[in-house]
Amino acid sequence: MHIQRIFSSKENLLPLLVYGLFLLTGIFSLFAWGDIGAFDFFHNMGKPFFNDFFSGLTKFAEEYVVVVALLLLAIYQSYKSAISLLCGLIAAGTITQVLKILVFFDWHRPVIVLWKSPILNPPEFEALNSGNSFPSGHTTAAFAVYAIMALFVFRKQIWKVVLMLAAVLISYSRVFLGQHFVEDILMGSIIGLGIGGVVYYYTIAFLGRYKKLNESFVSRW
Repeated sequence: MHIQRIFSSKENLLPLLVYGLFLLTGIFSLFAWGDIGAFDFFHNMGKPFFNDFFSGLTKFAEEYVVVVALLLLAIYQSYKSAISLLCGLIAAGTITQVLKILVFFDWHRPVIVLWKSPILNPPEFEALNSGNSFPSGHTTAAFAVYAIMALFVFRKQIWKVVLMLAAVLISYSRVFLGQHFVEDILMGSIIGLGIGGVVYYYTIAFLGRYKKLNESFVSRW
């Protein structure tokens, strides 16, 4: 019953449409151009004008920014919301690392696959990661944060749209900066949303036993 809120409520419709456009665009590009062709198109689009923008934006999915967000959430919103977000981020990090190390260990980063290729054109100040590529950890974290914040903290559609756009742009930044292929961010987004949904379901199932806690859990924003 609670999980239907994700797809049936009106305030979630527009953010899900934004995500659907993001997902379908990525899938279409892979079928139309292949993984290298799709990477070439999205990686080199808008350079060098957006170099600084996406280099700064991608940092919003890194550890120190997440720690600050958790502290602010605990202070100004609810420690229960912060705990749910922390659980989601731990799950996101664990799942992506397990997949990278144990399952997709032979899926390499663009810097390995496209070494000395003119296709790879990262900003001069960007240090390319040579570790395993699939799925994107930044993207998984960004979409897990979106799902948990959209379900637990924000009720108004405008904030959910802003959060979804931020998650999409952070994901795109990973391709723009040359850190990931398109398929890496697509799978990361699916895993992140799945984690957010699972955290929401089990948290609500637990809090549903305690009416007072459940009523005070979700923000009115």
